[in-house]
Amino acid sequence: MPEPCLARKMEDSLAERALLHAIATARVPTDRPCPTRHLVIAPPYDWSRTYMAAKDMEEYLPGVSLDATLVEATEDGFDVLTSDGVTSLVHVVVERQRHQPLRPGDPVVATVAGVGLEGDLLREGRPGEWVIRARTGGDQRPVEEITVTASDVTFSWRVGRDMWMKAVRLAPLRLAARKADWLGIGSLEPESEDAKAARRALSAGDPAALFGLQDEPELNGQGVTLLEKLARSRVRVHGLASKPELNGSVGEVEGPALDERVFVRLDAPHNKTVSLKSSNLEELGSSDGRWRVRLERLGDGDAPMERVVSAAAVGALPNWPFLGVSVACLRAFARAHEALLVDTTTEDVCERVCKPLTETAGDSLAACLVRLGAVDPVTGVPFAAAPTIFVSHARKYLFRDLVDAVCAHVSSLPEEEHERHYVWLDIFSQYQHWIGDVGTAQRPCNWDVVFQLTTAAIGHTCLVFAPWRDAVPLRRAWMLWEVLCTLTAQRTTGGASSALRVRLPPAESDDFQAALVNEFDVIAASVARIDSRSAECFTREDQAMVHAAIDRTLKGGHTELDARLSEALREWLAAEGRAALARMPREERATSELQNQLGMLLHAQGKLDEAEPLWREELEAQRATLGDRHPDTLGSINNLGSLLKSQGKLEEAEPLLREALETRRATVGDRHPDTLAAINNLGALLQDQGKLDEAEPLKREALEARRATLGDRHPDTLASIHNLGSLLHHQGKLNEAGPLRREALEAMRATLGDRHPNTLCSINALGGLLKDQGKLDEAEPLVREALEVRRATLGDRHPDTLTSISNLGSLLQNQGKLDEAEPLVREALENQGKLDEAEPLVREALEAKRATLGDRHPYTLASIGNLGALLHAQGKLDEAEPLYRNA
Repeated sequence: MPEPCLARKMEDSLAERALLHAIATARVPTDRPCPTRHLVIAPPYDWSRTYMAAKDMEEYLPGVSLDATLVEATEDGFDVLTSDGVTSLVHVVVERQRHQPLRPGDPVVATVAGVGLEGDLLREGRPGEWVIRARTGGDQRPVEEITVTASDVTFSWRVGRDMWMKAVRLAPLRLAARKADWLGIGSLEPESEDAKAARRALSAGDPAALFGLQDEPELNGQGVTLLEKLARSRVRVHGLASKPELNGSVGEVEGPALDERVFVRLDAPHNKTVSLKSSNLEELGSSDGRWRVRLERLGDGDAPMERVVSAAAVGALPNWPFLGVSVACLRAFARAHEALLVDTTTEDVCERVCKPLTETAGDSLAACLVRLGAVDPVTGVPFAAAPTIFVSHARKYLFRDLVDAVCAHVSSLPEEEHERHYVWLDIFSQYQHWIGDVGTAQRPCNWDVVFQLTTAAIGHTCLVFAPWRDAVPLRRAWMLWEVLCTLTAQRTTGGASSALRVRLPPAESDDFQAALVNEFDVIAASVARIDSRSAECFTREDQAMVHAAIDRTLKGGHTELDARLSEALREWLAAEGRAALARMPREERATSELQNQLGMLLHAQGKLDEAEPLWREELEAQRATLGDRHPDTLGSINNLGSLLKSQGKLEEAEPLLREALETRRATVGDRHPDTLAAINNLGALLQDQGKLDEAEPLKREALEARRATLGDRHPDTLASIHNLGSLLHHQGKLNEAGPLRREALEAMRATLGDRHPNTLCSINALGGLLKDQGKLDEAEPLVREALEVRRATLGDRHPDTLTSISNLGSLLQNQGKLDEAEPLVREALENQGKLDEAEPLVREALEAKRATLGDRHPYTLASIGNLGALLHAQGKLDEAEPLYRNA
């Protein structure tokens, strides 16, 4: 989460400064017993308005002592009062009109249908219109973007006034931090350019970024890893009759050309590449003028790419070399500034202490500690060094909770490693003042690339997850980006599963541990509800940058990010659930709600072998304590039966699912939702066993009852429509299955949307039915749609995506489009495992379907086609051909 640094402080002209001074010192008739000052509508800076105004407050309120003062809002501005709240030192009138034109990022008020909506100006729309993100309701949460006529949009006076008030409050705190001068950091002078260049020198293996490229401008801002520095020959041109103006020019040899000539890149003033004969070149020696680099792409499927680029186009990342601070440093910092940091957020700490301390030195706080040689007075261990843990956090957290969470995380690691761990924490590890424009040597890339390379280089991210009941990380765009970078780097490099660790502040631990036992399902539901599209940053510019980076990086954009992060959090929750279960006495554990809910989470994650012993133990205990017909016991019977079905243990699952159905019919009746669920589950099992005629009446009963009790468009009814259509399809009753398949898909599109997993399943199913009916051209767009959306939302390797890849490959084969089909079939099989390992499994599946369904059943024909595709991909064309013909 970088400090918002997207524009420079405004360089006011002398005329503007004179005008501001005149406004600030003007006196107007007033009945108040104190002087009055007038200020413009908001602090006149482009970046960090509040802090810069606090720094310059003596200019705006000259002669007003700001020590121990109070600030109170008024209708026309605010009053600055003495600490007793009685005496007014100055009354400040904030102008209502803004004289400068509006710009993206400004806080605004938009008048819509006579109602003023506060929000942020995003960008220009059509001529005469602005696009804004408005805020409504008591919590002022953002709503969708709206377009408003430009004349109905004004700068927000309230927000501007509040900036001034915050600046007045901040001014004495800033001065106090400067005066305290912790460890002498505030007295540090800027490093010399030579010293800074030496400290920031790059070597092979370092991360960096490209900028200023003319030949490939699309690579500017791209993160890279430096692989090798290449020496280049320096030459001088002489004896050139055709272009005498080049004689005496100096440049570097770039490589061979035709006819014993070479390409030479000439220095200024020519700045161009020419082809010259070697006889016209005088050797001047060599220079380290080029780097071989690897482009660091974050998106899946992007093959590593290398380039050779000019050393002048390679820039060190901001705050390179990376530095972290120790736990001892964090605690010492908190103790030293205790009076300034009572109940403060991390953002407050940055504004009140970190910025003032580093203002003169021109470096991050961690870099200042290194320059001073600061060490822990007890152990002698340096306060700052190369980071081992990246801390992802929201600046809305209380600083003390953040420090406690980081310390708890380090304490959870092996004890012998405690002193070697240093945490990369943005307010310490980044310089918090203006660095430079993007595309310069000071800032060659944007912050999204910086965090991508930083998290990858450190390889261990601690996500501070608080408050857990209303988790801030799920609403902060920078945190989501940092987690994405961590997960992607872990996946790409094969990193350890500990690459992402979730940590709660100790202050929330007791509540969370109690909730694990009593509200596990609530926690599981909350971590599954992620909507990265609505995540925000402190600035609109940062927010737009992060969301664009997500869309650029992931094929599935925000939807794929939501799925990845949800899975990572479910992994964490499962681990916490296991630990909580292990702490419970055995007699309590078996009948606890935690055991049941953890089993459901593991089942949903596909960890069936882990869920099975939990549900077996739970069922055994419930039979013994509650009896066979208790609702909880029946729920456990149903859960275990469904789990065994998912494991393929069909014969073991059948008596459990029959018991659940018979008992529910007897206890709650035929049309109770639990009974209908049991009917559906047993019908699905019988279908998997190939007992299609026995399954059919059950599925028809479930559908008829759900239509009658829930309506045609209830999700459970739609599931039953889909399920009966599936059974009829498998029975070969294609014409009867068709209307059900179409009804299910139409209703799911209308009620769930086109990208919902159930809708995608229905799209795929209808495409398969049309394929089996021989309507290949009608099936193709559906099968392609299912594959495209599954790639986008689930990724290339999810089982459902692999099914869609295989389905499209099979359809294309049937259409005779073998060249287009072959890479899809190969992709599906290669993602599922080695081709040779897959062959016996595919043959086994075909034999089983021949035995249970017959040679002409659609599922059998699909398996014949799959085996043919596998043999084709293996190059066994002679074996594949008769299978294709048969299918």
